Amino acid sequence: MDLAKYNKLLQLFKCLSDETRLTIILLIYQSGELCVCDLTDKIQKTSQPKVSRHLAVLRKCKILTTSKNMQWVYYSLHPDIPNEILDILNTSASYLIEDVNAWGRKFNGETKKDCLTGNELELVQVK
Repeated sequence: MDLAKYNKLLQLFKCLSDETRLTIILLIYQSGELCVCDLTDKIQKTSQPKVSRHLAVLRKCKILTTSKNMQWVYYSLHPDIPNEILDILNTSASYLIEDVNAWGRKFNGETKKDCLTGNELELVQVK
């Protein structure tokens, strides 16, 4: 057994075992990249500091990377994620993404504006 691969996979599952972090990853996977305000708008009942802490964990796990546009920091999937991990994320997104999209419509059926571009965003409520 390749212990390094095993530990990397174990770390991935630990990082994704939190409901908010899993939701963040699915939303970023679906959108390509999002900033904290996008995520805070999409994930109802989760404060910006809490979202930021979860993003820090996901960056530490090397699942996410950042890019900066003026004062805005955008989060996207890390380009060095192994294909096997992307397969796991793809399967998870395929399995859950309809539910993620439906949560926003179910709880209040409205959209909020993106902080920078004014794009419409679906709302998602994390239990």
